Amino acid sequence: MFKNSVMFFNDKIEVDEIRSLIIYYDKAINEKDKNKIYGLQGKIIKAMKKRIDSRYIKVVEECLKLRNDNFGFMIMSINCILIELYYQLENGIDETNDFSDQTRIEDAFRYAIPKLHVEFTMETGSQFYEDIRCKLIHQAQTNVNVAISFETPTMIYPYKQGGYTVYNPELFFNHIKALYDNLFNSALNGNNEMLKNNIITKVRLIAYKN
Repeated sequence: MFKNSVMFFNDKIEVDEIRSLIIYYDKAINEKDKNKIYGLQGKIIKAMKKRIDSRYIKVVEECLKLRNDNFGFMIMSINCILIELYYQLENGIDETNDFSDQTRIEDAFRYAIPKLHVEFTMETGSQFYEDIRCKLIHQAQTNVNVAISFETPTMIYPYKQGGYTVYNPELFFNHIKALYDNLFNSALNGNNEMLKNNIITKVRLIAYKN
């Protein structure tokens, strides 16, 4: 976010502050100062969590309070962003794109969607990618015989009478939010060093993006 000639990493912290934290973090690693490494890891990861909360999570939560059906496409589009970002954070990569054999966009959905419900599979992720992500982002519409509604009892609901597959943006958001809660809880309170490093790699890529 660019405001008053200053680039912000999240709603409180400037990009330059994040860059300074990364410099201190790299220095602590070189000096093998475990206490400083641990403290700086926490600060950098919390800054990323704050970025996601302020720019995506809270935006959707405020929209949901209004109970406006017209927000369905927008909320589902944010869900797509959050799914791809989750994949990037867990794997420490800059972006997902269909011009790379290793970080294809569809892979993000095949990876994350099964984490949202016990009955969801990688194939469910591919179907979501085709029905929702591709069509919303590229054509501002859903796939053929696919609809979005806040009224369904499940995330994916087969509306047999109309021949539609209906996706619920609110239920998807709630499960995606829980996924992020678990991600950051593990990064901040657990011993998963690979996850910590991957999140920091993503922060570094954002902070120094040209």
